[in-house]
Amino acid sequence: LPPPVQLRLHAVTLDGFGSFDRPTEYDLRGRGLLLLQGACAAAGGGGGGEASGEALPEGDAGGEGQGSSNGAGKTTLAMAPLWALTGSTDARANGKPVEARGVISEGASRAVVSLRGEVSGGVLQGGDGEGGGGEGGGAAPVPFEVTRMMGRREHSLRFVLGGQVHEGTLAQVQAQVEEHLRARHVGTVAFFGQHMGGGLLDKTDAALKAELQALLPLGLWE
Repeated sequence: LPPPVQLRLHAVTLDGFGSFDRPTEYDLRGRGLLLLQGACAAAGGGGGGEASGEALPEGDAGGEGQGSSNGAGKTTLAMAPLWALTGSTDARANGKPVEARGVISEGASRAVVSLRGEVSGGVLQGGDGEGGGGEGGGAAPVPFEVTRMMGRREHSLRFVLGGQVHEGTLAQVQAQVEEHLRARHVGTVAFFGQHMGGGLLDKTDAALKAELQALLPLGLWE
């Protein structure tokens, strides 16, 4: 099995992403359980987390008097770290993610999300899977920053790990993010969209096995 990885997310910064048409930073440390509440600004307002575009539409209102929160950026804020790590968003009501450039705020030329945090274990420390770093191994966590930018004609990714900048093509940098941060696994175990319904309970046997195989070799279950 690959060595375990521990991620601690510290902060996410959004600019031109969904309804966040101005730079907005949100602290992710020590948050515990949160309920996100939002309200849309009047036409012509916008900015700083208020809805000014329809890039990442919210779900249906939860009840009477709550319709004004649709498009305020609740889902956009919650899923921004996932987009920074993987380039994907949660599925919409039609079961499909937002179109690639649909994340760009109306009136903006590009969408940028930066995610900062710390990682321990994995290939950084104890890469043979025998012990590893993190709290159990006693090794200090390594700071990281992932910045994804989507423009009208460009898509770039910057990954800084412990002061080292990983450069290359989009695919090459994404591979480094996957190797060190297990981005695909984070998307499977930590982000659950509002349109997932019953999640794993609604999947066929084949789809369920595919989800499990993404985390553990199926041979362990035989």
